[in-house]
Amino acid sequence: MDVRTHKPDVRKKVSLKIFNTLRLEAIAPIMFVAHSTDDLSEFAKRVCSWDDFYLLGAGSNIFIENDILNKPVLILGKEFSYIERVDSLSLEIGAATALSKVISYTIEQNLRGLEELAGIPASIGGMMACNASSFGKELLSLVEEAAVIDESGEIKHVKKSDIRYSYRRSSLENCIIIKAILRFDEACDVREKVISYLGKRLDMQDFSYPSAGCIFKNPLNVSAGYLIDKCGLKGFRVGGAQVSLKHGNFIINRADAKAGDINYIIAVIKERVNERFGIILEEEIVRWKI
Repeated sequence: MDVRTHKPDVRKKVSLKIFNTLRLEAIAPIMFVAHSTDDLSEFAKRVCSWDDFYLLGAGSNIFIENDILNKPVLILGKEFSYIERVDSLSLEIGAATALSKVISYTIEQNLRGLEELAGIPASIGGMMACNASSFGKELLSLVEEAAVIDESGEIKHVKKSDIRYSYRRSSLENCIIIKAILRFDEACDVREKVISYLGKRLDMQDFSYPSAGCIFKNPLNVSAGYLIDKCGLKGFRVGGAQVSLKHGNFIINRADAKAGDINYIIAVIKERVNERFGIILEEEIVRWKI
């Protein structure tokens, strides 16, 4: 899809509470909503570096630490949310497209490949940037090609062979992803598999309160949630934030939690896990801070 029309939408003093899945209150001084690739190119040329703004996708996996941010927030408009058929087994997907929308389409079209990821509240672009994975499936294993904006504001097409990725990392994390081509397999049992993996996710994870998803990366050969559970920290609460009783690697917002509440819990978890197991947990969430 050629996204090269419309003008950008610039908003001032925007509340980010509805834009992050932890539902933390924070104010963005400027929100730049891009409606075209020209908008994105111009934005990239105007900022000095990638550290001068925050790129917002679906708002999961981020932790906003300050009530008032000192950088603009960039968001891709609805023009970047689309699905187009490339051939019988390939789809071109806009970076702002919700995973749930793609999953629904693959069910209708009997395209297999994303079932293990069903239920992750994220956009395709955000998932590509961090190489989101679940139940052994990595999103980037399906990506054949990506279109991105680099720091010079130029559009680059990156082939599969040039995309490097590992656990929760990818070579696309320092660019603005516009779209991608994903290749699937044909199958007739996609719906059943999606339902099965959604059931497993609902059994394991806590969706009763707002959260950012998993707070920590899993150390080698053991889950962070298991370590936190063994330290007796499930249910540990500070202010409005609490370690989920269902999944130790989730911190939930039970009642108007503050960033300080969450930071305190994270510090306690790190200290207790290190004391008991000699393991230093690495954070998976992306911190937004001044």
